[in-house]
Amino acid sequence: PLCRKQISHNIILNSGNNSTSSKKFSLEFNILAFQPNQLQIKFLVLGNTNTGKTSLIRRYCEGIFNTKYIPTLIGYANKKVINLQSKTVNLNIWEIPSEQKSELKATLTHSANTSGIILCYSVTDAGSFEDLRNWYDAVREVYTRAKIVLIGNKNDLEAERKVPEETAKFWAEAHDINFVETSAKENKNIQNAFSALLQHAILSLEFPKMVSKK
Repeated sequence: PLCRKQISHNIILNSGNNSTSSKKFSLEFNILAFQPNQLQIKFLVLGNTNTGKTSLIRRYCEGIFNTKYIPTLIGYANKKVINLQSKTVNLNIWEIPSEQKSELKATLTHSANTSGIILCYSVTDAGSFEDLRNWYDAVREVYTRAKIVLIGNKNDLEAERKVPEETAKFWAEAHDINFVETSAKENKNIQNAFSALLQHAILSLEFPKMVSKK
């Protein structure tokens, strides 16, 4: 129903291994707002091969990490159900295979209703960082206002690092997007990276005129 109320959501992140963590954020807006019971949200994860995109998604959605590397050739998708105080969020996360880079614009165009995008590179692979420009340009050509988070994955492999963290921070700032380094293997900053994108997506759906892309 249409109502005037103060809104305070407590996001409960349910992982596949039944462990939970919570992140609370409050919104104190005296405004008129629709309060739907269900929210459908879709994220896309893009980046070069062997950057850990599938591992990021599985760690976030299922709480697991597979040490065996299997390249994604035809795309990968997973789902996470998030319970709020007054509604349920059905989050679908799609990985775009690097092999589809040449057809990326067409792929993105057909990925309707995308609420957020993760650009992923490996801190051990300078080429995956250099190719971010191509991924970013393709995304912005289709989604001019989409929220983007840059993830530097595999920061547990410090001895093999090829991309300094400060370099990635500078790139992210230059493109006006958020940045975080993660380790899917050690479960470092995974929740933070996805939660930032999720919060923005929820607010964009409920209060589209009040939320900027960053």
